[in-house]
Parts: sequence; C-alpha cells; structure tokens
Amino acid sequence: MFIATQSTTSEKRSQKLISLLKTVADNERQTHKLYTDFLQSSHSISDDITDLCHTALHEDKSHFDEILACLKRLEVTSHSQQAQKLFFTPEYPLTTENLLQHLRDIEAFSVKAYNEICNISMEYDYQVFDLSYRNMNENLAHLDFVSNLLNNLHAGERL
Repeated sequence: MFIATQSTTSEKRSQKLISLLKTVADNERQTHKLYTDFLQSSHSISDDITDLCHTALHEDKSHFDEILACLKRLEVTSHSQQAQKLFFTPEYPLTTENLLQHLRDIEAFSVKAYNEICNISMEYDYQVFDLSYRNMNENLAHLDFVSNLLNNLHAGERL
C-alpha cells in the first residue's frame, strides 16, 4: 500500500514539474521576443540599457534551450503535450510602456514558477534544481531591470 502511494506521489510530482518546466520554457520564449521588440522599437535608449537587453536576450535563449534539454531528459512519451501558456503575446504594435509591463508580468510569473520548480525538485532532481535556481536568480535580475525601466518611464526620464 505504501509503495503504491509513494509511486503515485512521485508521478504527480513529475507531472507537475514537467508542466511547470513547459510553462517557463514558453515564458522564456516570449520574453526573448519582447526584448527583441523593445530593442527594435526603442531607437533612443542608452547604450547601457541596450547592453542589458542583449544580455537578457542571450540568457533567455540559454534558459529556453536548457529547459528543453531537461524536458527531453524527463519526458519519455509526453512530447506531444503542449506547453501551458499563461501569458499570450498581445497584438502589436505595443507602446513602450505596455511592452515593458508585459515583460515585467512574465518575468515576475517566471520567478514564481522557478521557485516552485526548485521546491518540487529539491532532493528529487538536482540537475533541474540547479538549473531552476540559476534561472530564477537571472530572472530576478531581469525583473528588477524591467521594473526600473518602467519606474523611469513613469517618472518621465529618458530610457
């Protein structure tokens, strides 16, 4: 009886982990697109902000690729499932403020999802835990960066 319960709990944990990984993979893809759109639509931003956006682009692409590798390792037969999409890219063109708000919302959700992945994978799958912990910290930096940009925009400062 205990073995069956333990197996069911492990399967539920694995399914929840895979679902969350698919969600953050989709979010990383979306933030990559939004950072690209921000760079293309904002012609008068400072070199520092441009550099930080390019860093975020590189990190988001890396996160996406690493998460896909984890999913391939964890999933044996579930490749046909679609990633859960909690955020949809709105229709374009977006204002700079709306684009940054959308980026902030996705980054904030990703931080929460990575935290949950860390909680689920701790003592269960150290590779997923390490990847998620690192990505969570990088997404916290992205969230801080985008929040500061929004605050500067609201204060009427030049980006």
